[in-house]
Amino acid sequence: CRLASGAPFLAWGTFDAARFEILAGSLRERQSSARAARGFCADCGTAITYRPLGRREADIDVALATLDDPDALAPQFHIWTSHKPAW
Repeated sequence: CRLASGAPFLAWGTFDAARFEILAGSLRERQSSARAARGFCADCGTAITYRPLGRREADIDVALATLDDPDALAPQFHIWTSHKPAW
């Protein structure tokens, strides 16, 4: 997440990929590894989605800060904290 976002952490929400849609603009996607594809705004390049390939393919993770109302969903837990920056 840090390399993709350029930030020390990133809050994601996981949704049913079949029900997820972009209402304005367009999403471009790039397979960033054998395990995942990352979606970004085709106009400005903002990282928007992470879509796992394989075992969780029915899910899509969406960067919460990119939602129209980013306060609508609050993170419920933290993961990968063992990889956090020392500061």
